[in-house]
Amino acid sequence: MPTRTIVWLIVLCFIGIPLLALPMLFKIDSLSAAVLRQVEVRLGHTVDVASMRVTVFPRLGVELSDVRVLESSTTAPILSARRMEVVLQVLPLLRGQVIGSRVLIEQPHLHVYRDGAGHWALAPPARSSSPREQAENPLALFAVARNVLLTDGRVTGTDDSGPTPKKIQLVTSLQAVTSEEVAGRTAVVHVQGEIPNDSGSAIVGLDGYLIQTRAGDIEGQPGTPGAIQFDGTIRMDRLDIGQLADWSGLRSTLDGWQGPTSVTGRVRLAPRALGYDFIVPEWTAHLRELSFQGEAKLTGMGTGATGFSATFSSSPLSLRRWFDHIPKDGQPEGARRALTERDVDGLITIRTATISGTLGKDAPMEVTAEIGIREGRFLPAAHQLPVEHVSATVFYDRQEIRMVDAQAEYGPIHFSRGGMVVTNVGQDPTIEAHVSSSAQAAGLLRLAQALDAPYLDTFVTGFEQAQGEVVASARFAGRPLSAGSVALVEADVALHDVGLRTPTLPVPLHKVNGRLSFSSGIIRVDTLTGHIGPAQIHSQGTITMAADAAYQDLDIDIAAEAGELKSVLPATISDRRPELRGPIRLAAKVSGPLRAPRIRGAMELQETAVTIPDTVMKPGGTPASIAFDGAVSADRVLVVRKLDLLI
Repeated sequence: MPTRTIVWLIVLCFIGIPLLALPMLFKIDSLSAAVLRQVEVRLGHTVDVASMRVTVFPRLGVELSDVRVLESSTTAPILSARRMEVVLQVLPLLRGQVIGSRVLIEQPHLHVYRDGAGHWALAPPARSSSPREQAENPLALFAVARNVLLTDGRVTGTDDSGPTPKKIQLVTSLQAVTSEEVAGRTAVVHVQGEIPNDSGSAIVGLDGYLIQTRAGDIEGQPGTPGAIQFDGTIRMDRLDIGQLADWSGLRSTLDGWQGPTSVTGRVRLAPRALGYDFIVPEWTAHLRELSFQGEAKLTGMGTGATGFSATFSSSPLSLRRWFDHIPKDGQPEGARRALTERDVDGLITIRTATISGTLGKDAPMEVTAEIGIREGRFLPAAHQLPVEHVSATVFYDRQEIRMVDAQAEYGPIHFSRGGMVVTNVGQDPTIEAHVSSSAQAAGLLRLAQALDAPYLDTFVTGFEQAQGEVVASARFAGRPLSAGSVALVEADVALHDVGLRTPTLPVPLHKVNGRLSFSSGIIRVDTLTGHIGPAQIHSQGTITMAADAAYQDLDIDIAAEAGELKSVLPATISDRRPELRGPIRLAAKVSGPLRAPRIRGAMELQETAVTIPDTVMKPGGTPASIAFDGAVSADRVLVVRKLDLLI
């Protein structure tokens, strides 16, 4: 017999005879039942098939037609497929184990349900099983075999969260491939599908690894058999964020966010003691002019109580554009009108924000955020200069809004170290704010003269030639929506070498230093020193700024050398000025309305020598004083009503 013939006979003995013997080693019905039993155990659901056929050549396997995975208590279909083919590993079968080397699933259809509370599940809402039984593992099917090809799949849903139930298409054109990489431990996964929406379809891609965990690896469930988890990346293009808001139960939160967005991220789907967690340690999203990045997590998926949390940051966007995205029920009444009337705007950046809660219809949500503001502006009141170059850091939570490190420019005034607290957010906000500022006196005077503010125009009319620096701190409070304004509560002002001319004084003020404070509608001159012409001046007292604005016994003390006053004293009737030598002191009190104050006091001349040629001669050391009482008229003229010479 030829050698070649002998070789072929040996091959036939070692290969052909075992193949012919396989039907005798495995009963067809038993093998089919074993495959079904393994699938049912892995899925935790009953599997129904229209027909099933065992194949021996070219590979040992089972073909199933019209496969349906049923919910146990209602027999409602969860997953169906036109055809399913399982290629079995022979050696495990000899040990009594059913392990597939490859699975083909054609036209699979997964149907999910959403109950009236907005919770998604694989089983219908009428299901009454325990939470542990409800905790389906979406990756359990892949434990049957790690080489899986899924073609032309789709995911649909029944949504009972609205007034009437509706059927929705979640994913179409679903394709998936898993290929075993490390035997019994890992498999590579590639998934692609489309999400239909009003403007077309969003493209979804998923790439990563299925990992077989060791027994007891599931968090909170020691000693359990190994389970499957997924690690990989996800890509979504042209995703409709409004559609996503509807599906997730966050419509009230994401109301206003519309249009296509692109999302990429790293994801992990991990089994837990109950249900599973969907973890996104890193993601980015781009929505029109905005981009976001952060991390997120869904916990307890499949248990009926899915929690979520996310931490993220954003790129800068103008305040008005942000308001377009804020849900209307989250905007204080009148806020949008105030934005327009006060020309409020600026670049807003979410530096970090955290949201957490439970997925579901009308479920409460906790939000905290740190927000950066720059290039801001607003009008503090109608017909006034805008506050510009606003920058600050804002901290937000449900109870209050806090602002720190605020800076701004208001005409010549530079504001710094500002802070603000807003309470009663979302209803009638109450604002308390504090700020420090500095300005050159010349610019401050020009601003005061330009402002349409009560009593201020009266106070500064005719002032000119201002110089020096003014440093101030102030506190404001009010309800801008219901009361229409935020009022000055208290202020502290420091003057540094300030000088100016006023219409009531014949000589300029200069080198004025001191401190003034404001509270409860009263200006307190705590201490004020400087020069009025050649004379030194010291002043303290109060000024009320209410409806009847008035001086309240403002004390003024002036001291000078008599010889230096010659140029400012008026000439006598004969056009000859008096000659003075020695010190002069004047003490006066100013009281009454700002428009027409009363001035009374006395000039001490004891150490002063006075000579008016051919009229008066008083040597120094002779007791003498001049008492006077007068008022400033409406046209800014000092009218002396009483003048007494005491010798």
